[in-house]
Amino acid sequence: MQSKHNYLTIVLLFFGAFIVAQPSYVQWDFSIEENQNDTLTVLMTTEIDPGWYVYSQYLESDEGPIATQVSFDEAEDFTFLGKPEESGELVKGFDEIFGMNISKYKNKMEIRQRLLLPEGTEWISGTVLFMCCDDEMCLPPRETEFSIAVQ
Repeated sequence: MQSKHNYLTIVLLFFGAFIVAQPSYVQWDFSIEENQNDTLTVLMTTEIDPGWYVYSQYLESDEGPIATQVSFDEAEDFTFLGKPEESGELVKGFDEIFGMNISKYKNKMEIRQRLLLPEGTEWISGTVLFMCCDDEMCLPPRETEFSIAVQ
């Protein structure tokens, strides 16, 4: 019985170390692009290491890679002015790993979300869920939190 317990402990420690030690091929930066009449644009920029890709928010199917997803805390207090817009080095086409047409970004991806904020808003916070892959493998989806002061 004790050997099963020791084995389980070793396996859990190994996977815990793998998750902590997992390299990051994507670095996010968050800022406010403009601020006029309680309307602002949240800018989410990612630098992507060469050979790696981050997937668009707008994929044709949920049966492939995890689409990038932006979530805002206290979103019920914000008025979203349109859908989040993407830009960057977009690569579209058939993906051998997933067996479907996909849209992904290399080197850099920017997401802009325009918001109308309630009076007195001091912070905007939330998360970005994303998945990155190279031509041979994919890393598990990751979530990056952000918090930006409104000035």
